[in-house]
Amino acid sequence: AELAANELAAVVQFSSVLSALACSQAPLDLVGMTSDFLADECAHVELGARAAMALGGAAPRTVDFEDAVATMPPGLTPAQWAAERVIRVSCVAEVLAEAAAARTYAACTEPLPRALYASILRDEVYHKQLGALYIEYAYETWDAAERARLARVVADELFRFRNLWCGGPLEPVGPTIPEHQLGFLKPGELGGVALDAALKKIVEPLAEIDIVLSDAELERVFGADVSRV
Repeated sequence: AELAANELAAVVQFSSVLSALACSQAPLDLVGMTSDFLADECAHVELGARAAMALGGAAPRTVDFEDAVATMPPGLTPAQWAAERVIRVSCVAEVLAEAAAARTYAACTEPLPRALYASILRDEVYHKQLGALYIEYAYETWDAAERARLARVVADELFRFRNLWCGGPLEPVGPTIPEHQLGFLKPGELGGVALDAALKKIVEPLAEIDIVLSDAELERVFGADVSRV
């Protein structure tokens, strides 16, 4: 049920990416690629919901998608807004989601959730690839000030996930335990996976193209012990 809710939020997020890319007159292949992602995420919602029903049904819950809705703030150009939406969704959120899904799939033993995560992972590869393709297209248009702004965007988006790695002790994903069978990682395990992905698949690669988080931003996102970054 949680997976279905998260994937529905992803539909909203990629809708904003698609709108921003179209309004900025980005290449049509990137616009078309992003439009395909909406169908992917809708399929993930259905998969999650059907899995929950197959496993006995989900408890009623209320989900507020207000935070998933994004509108262009005053002062930004369409190109700046497109860059920000791609960075937030494809370069941060989807990278963390793919890392968590990959480790969950590796630990999961029950056929139904394992098949579910296998299907999602096949799509997530392309969802995060959009970030690299967009950066390749737009990078030469970014000056130092824009790269610094995008670094602040990265830090702001990573901060939204800070509770994953700052909420308690971190631990590696060890031998399969009962929780793993149906596709759950313990909070400490998920936090370790998320932190590793944040550092090695987001912060480090972006720093190589001069989107560098300041020391203050690193401390805000990862805590006082930034020596590990």
